[in-house]
Amino acid sequence: MAAAAAAAAASAGKARPPLYYLAIDVETLGPRFSDSVIALGAVFGPADGSWPRDRLCRFRGDLRPMAGDTADAHCLHDFWDKNREVLAEIRAAAESPYVVLRQFLGFCRGLVTEFEDTGKGEIALVTDCADTDIGRLHYLAEVKTRAWPTPLRALGTPGAWHHHTDPDERLASLGRHDACAKWIRANVPGVVYDHRPDHDAEYGYYQMVYLSKCAQAAAAAAADTMTC
Repeated sequence: MAAAAAAAAASAGKARPPLYYLAIDVETLGPRFSDSVIALGAVFGPADGSWPRDRLCRFRGDLRPMAGDTADAHCLHDFWDKNREVLAEIRAAAESPYVVLRQFLGFCRGLVTEFEDTGKGEIALVTDCADTDIGRLHYLAEVKTRAWPTPLRALGTPGAWHHHTDPDERLASLGRHDACAKWIRANVPGVVYDHRPDHDAEYGYYQMVYLSKCAQAAAAAAADTMTC
């Protein structure tokens, strides 16, 4: 009993491992699950933004439409007609969705193995539109292509589940979109949001870094005003 109590006390006092963000972005030909997912990007790094940009872990895959896929006319006209260069780039590099998703599975499993399995850190997912990015990828990876053995939020690890956060929604609730964009331009000027999925994933990652720094500053300010 004493040993169990000691172990419980040690566990309770154990510091939580550092947090890492896996930011994900997808590009599609429309909002419906039947509309093609044509590109996938991801960026991984520490929540405090302490890594230089060239150390961040990155993934980019461009996907060919699958048989039976649809394309939304409004999306093609209102969005992709204004971003033809990006669409042409995606189509030129497109591969089999199954192949790309298996590569992404290996990327995610590698992060889990290196960081979570060793206790070096915890991983949280970041996307600016969870129903589109997480939902569409889950459907495509586990259901339509059967490239993944688990839901996306398990990151290839049966029984695991990773929290998700949406930086756009958090920034909107705080009224800090413009302040965040200004911070990114000043601190990581090469980061752009241009509808290339790897670039947009990196932008989402730095939005979360900014929000983490805001939370730390708010906590420090609150601590300064506390009295005992």
